[in-house]
Amino acid sequence: MMTLQQALQDAKKLSKKERAELVHSLLNSLEEGQDDNVEQAWLDVANQRLKELESGEQDAVSWEDIKSSY
Repeated sequence: MMTLQQALQDAKKLSKKERAELVHSLLNSLEEGQDDNVEQAWLDVANQRLKELESGEQDAVSWEDIKSSY
């Protein structure tokens, strides 16, 4: 059986995209009783926010501005 340390070393050899997919998969495995509509709901929110940005209804905020406000 693979140890956690071995798994971490192997995971670090993956591409950034593969590591992101691994993290996503691991996080999803922790969620019990997840509502099947959650991902669609988040997609809907993201699409709505994009429309607001593109229409000028909302202004974009840089990551630097967000970090400096805390």
